[in-house]
Amino acid sequence: MFRPARVALTALAAAFLSACAASNPHVDTTTDLDAQRAESTFAAGYRQIASRYIEPVAVDALAVEGLNGLDAIDPKIDVKRSGPRVRLLYDGAVLRVARAAAPDDAEGWATLTFDALAEARNASETLRRMPAERLYEAVFDGMLSKLDSFSRYASASEALDNRAKRSGFDGIGIRFRAGSDGSEITAVFTHTPAARAGLRVGDLITHVDRQPLAGRSRKEIRNMLRGDAGTTVLLRYVDSRTNRPTFRSLERSRVILPTVRTKVHHNNLHVTISGFNDRTSGHLIRAMKAAMARRDAQLQGILLDLRNNPGGLLIQAVKVADLFLRSGRIVSTRGRHPNSVRDYDAHGTDITNGLPMVVLINGRSASAAEIVAAALQDHERAVVIGTGSFGKGTVQTITRLPNDGEITLTWSRFVAPSGYSLHDLGVSPSVCTSGPVSGVDGFVGSALRQIAETYEHMARWRSVPVGDASNREALRRVCPAARGRRDIEVRLGEYLLDHPDRYRQLLAVAPAIAASRGK
Repeated sequence: MFRPARVALTALAAAFLSACAASNPHVDTTTDLDAQRAESTFAAGYRQIASRYIEPVAVDALAVEGLNGLDAIDPKIDVKRSGPRVRLLYDGAVLRVARAAAPDDAEGWATLTFDALAEARNASETLRRMPAERLYEAVFDGMLSKLDSFSRYASASEALDNRAKRSGFDGIGIRFRAGSDGSEITAVFTHTPAARAGLRVGDLITHVDRQPLAGRSRKEIRNMLRGDAGTTVLLRYVDSRTNRPTFRSLERSRVILPTVRTKVHHNNLHVTISGFNDRTSGHLIRAMKAAMARRDAQLQGILLDLRNNPGGLLIQAVKVADLFLRSGRIVSTRGRHPNSVRDYDAHGTDITNGLPMVVLINGRSASAAEIVAAALQDHERAVVIGTGSFGKGTVQTITRLPNDGEITLTWSRFVAPSGYSLHDLGVSPSVCTSGPVSGVDGFVGSALRQIAETYEHMARWRSVPVGDASNREALRRVCPAARGRRDIEVRLGEYLLDHPDRYRQLLAVAPAIAASRGK
């Protein structure tokens, strides 16, 4: 194994980490590299990738690719594998030769990785100046970049942000814009400490715990506002209504950003879902029940807007689809790991009691959004309007590493109820809005005239093999994915909900599930 001067790399680690822990325990900004943490981090990464990635991958290949990722920092670094030997080179000169560990020995390759990294830092001033976190990033980026575009590494600070998006964060519940005089509030979320304290959009926060915000970065201010639930934070802000400075003490709590917006328009309930986090289905249930309970609202249909929705949590997509279905398969997942093989079925809820539905999608509707759209379309529960969706039909699993970073790994593929794989294909709308705008009558008339052609297109869509890239791409070109949100799509949805006969005609455009599975 490579064995450079390990003590020199770790001597200052304990003192530095204890000194910075109070300010931010999650982010290691030291240029030192702790041997125990590094080896445990690499070993955990190797084990998880080898066991959970959707395709078989060998630990030794991952390690070599990972070390070669260091050339993103210093191009003079090179690692070559030749049989049982691994050579570390710098600017063409051999620094060290080591015996390779067994192909599946995660701990052995983790030790070799650390030793090679330490030896490379002895030779490279550029590597020595890099924070430890940047070195982890280079190694994991090197190994994961060879897998697929959705498998990636997140540094400790980035992983903290990702967890906040998925499961919330402890704070006061605002969005803000950092400026020269402080932080102007741009959004106040309901049922949060900020909302309960009466803060409003336009208020200017100038001090947090008596520390001025002028000149601070947005990240610094965010870290000052966040903290453990139950702790207090003192704000000094200028009230936008009175233009007077005000002090307010707030108790932090768990904040999960809202992803659901609803409104009633012309007796149709418009529901916009911007993403799928831990609270999406719960928020949706409450919003829909409140709308349907209004005495002045005689709802005749639901318009579900999933345009520009990048996805999120699989289980939340299942729960959202389940709200509108009485029975049947919602989605299946298929991968290499036994736990990745799952079937998700509806439980007979349909809280709308069968109200007509329209779903809007576009080229930025992905992942969880595609699961919902495909399930509702396959069960003839909704007419899908818009353009081809993104085609992100894989499931990712997230593993937290000993250094507090995360690796996201693709470990299974989505399969729609009718049996087709969404990956690199997506969902095809029943009414396509790609191309020039022709007005509501033009789009609806064209869709009705082309029912037979659309039916055949949908049948091919549901039967094309996963590996047939050329035919899958040809199918996508029939209604090309577009990123924009057009007003005409909303008007089309409202028109169909207002005209039940035409709605029913277009609802049956997609072949029935049983028919498509029999092809």
